[in-house]
Amino acid sequence: MKRGFTLIEMLVVILIGALVIGALVGLYIAHQRVQGPIKMTSDISEIQRAGIAQLEWIFSRWGTGTPCNDPTGANICTRIRPCDIANVCNVENLSRVCSNETVSNTPCYPPPSSLCVSVRSGNPCGQIWFYANLEGVGIISNVYRDMVQLVSCRLKTEDNNNCFHIMRYGRFFRDATNDTRALIFRLSNLSPQNAECLDERYLNPSEYNAQASRITTIYNGYIRNQAGNLQKWLNLEGGDIVIRVPKLVHLYCGNGPDNRLWLKMDLCDMAANCTSNERAINIAPVESFRPFIVIPVGGGNETIDDTSGRDNPANIGTYLNSPQGVIGVEITFRNFEDPASANYRTYRVIRYFGR
Repeated sequence: MKRGFTLIEMLVVILIGALVIGALVGLYIAHQRVQGPIKMTSDISEIQRAGIAQLEWIFSRWGTGTPCNDPTGANICTRIRPCDIANVCNVENLSRVCSNETVSNTPCYPPPSSLCVSVRSGNPCGQIWFYANLEGVGIISNVYRDMVQLVSCRLKTEDNNNCFHIMRYGRFFRDATNDTRALIFRLSNLSPQNAECLDERYLNPSEYNAQASRITTIYNGYIRNQAGNLQKWLNLEGGDIVIRVPKLVHLYCGNGPDNRLWLKMDLCDMAANCTSNERAINIAPVESFRPFIVIPVGGGNETIDDTSGRDNPANIGTYLNSPQGVIGVEITFRNFEDPASANYRTYRVIRYFGR
């Protein structure tokens, strides 16, 4: 005959089980108390790391592939100047043009300097504008009959991308009827699309990874041929540099996916024939964003939070026209927790970007 558990034995088992479960629950709660803050700290660290990585790539393209119209007449395109020119060019209006809004004055391109940058102060966020080639570039290595062989670094003519500046002897082609206009060209029969140029073999001038038709079409003006006549096409030559027309980069703050403040980016295409504007690209959740410019003055440095009063080339004493300088950003990143939560975290970063 088999005996079952006695009442006392059952109570002992229940007590031991309760003690074990209680210990496990206590350990879980303790673990959560320790791991919760660690996870929140790790999350905000990853958020700021991803945001800064995007900004590093964007600012590394600052001024690349950008022609300029120097308003001082010195024809120096590598100085730190505002992208605005008083009563002529306004990057805030140019941003509105990109979103199909009507503006009072006509913005201008090319800008006053390839390395132009405009900033506006604000609380909790300022704004910054600059030009950058975020797409492809190529170098013509050889001409063969009606085709050219070239080293292509992500050149692409598909998907609204067939708009390029061309440089020859270190200069951008300009409109023969209006020297302030940088010509925009169309390539034909580019093959392959979006080819990479990372292999060291392309350091050899005889190597190439793409071909295209030698004749290019001009969208927005003319060149003069050897007979002095105007024409809307150009024959490519060895050594020519083909550069995708740059975009105006605008960094600012706005509401993001969680209905709170995010650092955002708009890209405004400077090629009217290949308009591919990208608006309100979310970069990272933030509490604040302060862009600024640092230039050397005397034996020290000057920090500029707003260039709106320094955009008149006629005022030599106040016009921002520095041979050296860097862009700085002060950003307070945040995680996705409620600000009143014990798990809410922020991460303040100050970074400088030079060219």
